[in-house]
Amino acid sequence: MTVDEIMELTNQKRGTIDQFRMEIQKYGLIEKHQALDLRAVTTFRKAVEYREAEQNTWSDSIQRAIQEEYGEEMKLPFIWTKEIILKNLLWQIENKKVDVVRVDNRVSAIGAHNEDFHIVYEVMISNFREMGKTIAAYNNSSGTDGNPVTTFVCKGKDYIYYLIGKYNTITKSEDIHVFYNDGIEFNIMKCEHICGGNSDKGNLDVLWQKCSTVAPMYS
Repeated sequence: MTVDEIMELTNQKRGTIDQFRMEIQKYGLIEKHQALDLRAVTTFRKAVEYREAEQNTWSDSIQRAIQEEYGEEMKLPFIWTKEIILKNLLWQIENKKVDVVRVDNRVSAIGAHNEDFHIVYEVMISNFREMGKTIAAYNNSSGTDGNPVTTFVCKGKDYIYYLIGKYNTITKSEDIHVFYNDGIEFNIMKCEHICGGNSDKGNLDVLWQKCSTVAPMYS
């Protein structure tokens, strides 16, 4: 059906019909230039009923009608939020699903650091320094910004979380940056930055306090 036909049938404005059309297009239910079929028009009329009967917003009414009609056919977006990722990591630590270790800053008898030291300080902290040359959020980052007090490696069965303590030259505070590595061995192309922020606030504070209990400082 054309928009003019739907306007006449439903007594609704063109803008409202366009809003509905954009929603079902967003969920992959029609193609970009495809007209609304009878099923879609019936769904739109149901949204109009919800809007008029329950005084909901158009957005809420359209969402309800579309989800009721199309359900599993919809291409729904889904992401893991940073808060949930951190809360899950905290649960894994508390339930001993990961081994929490500190990064050993000590050198061996042959004068070398271990791999974790290389990954954290020579790769990750150094990368912040390089990003600071072009990204304002990391202005003036230095290769010496790493903080061993708030740095931990959480090793699971087939994955690794890195909690990287780093001095923030902009806020003048200590941050923690969380990375997830897909695999038991570090792979720079499979290592994702999850989030970063002040180590004294929120879930990041809870995480480093818990890790400090599990993995005390080297003597």
